[in-house]
Amino acid sequence: TKDGEQIGDYWIARDGQKRSARWSMELLTKTSLAKNVNRYRGAFHSDVLMAREFRATDADYKNPLRPLDRGHLVPADNHRLNEATQMATFNLSNVAPQSKKTNEVLWKKLESKVQETAINSDGSIVVTAPAYRPDPNGEIRIRVIGENHVWVPTHFAKAALFQNKDKLTACAWIVPNEDIDGID
Repeated sequence: TKDGEQIGDYWIARDGQKRSARWSMELLTKTSLAKNVNRYRGAFHSDVLMAREFRATDADYKNPLRPLDRGHLVPADNHRLNEATQMATFNLSNVAPQSKKTNEVLWKKLESKVQETAINSDGSIVVTAPAYRPDPNGEIRIRVIGENHVWVPTHFAKAALFQNKDKLTACAWIVPNEDIDGID
């Protein structure tokens, strides 16, 4: 469906063809960003609301020859209000295959910056999406992983709107999904 559906305290639009989400959306406030629980250390889980033939499984991410992280669209660290909201971010509809360096360096820095700005705002809306951009020849090459053929995005995109009193600030980023040398 193109329409979003609430999972925990965020929204996603599932994409059965890609076995991920088209987009995710969070409404962030000082209250929602409270860190009342430790980071969930359990397993990622399949989205039982998707038909079996349209969902990813944790096994899809377990290829030792071409390892990719399970990159959160909605960051787990933004949803530590309680165990249920934290665990909801580990739904495999909320992740997409992400290069290790992108996930652990660039994306982590971006998520931290957005969270820091949101904590210091009156309220924020954040939309995140896997992106599939053409190569220099104008072609989009679809790469998949796992038995369920989970699509690997070429990029990740994030847009945020921060409100402070009567002032709105909008920001947007697009990050390549590849291990870039010299990034740390």
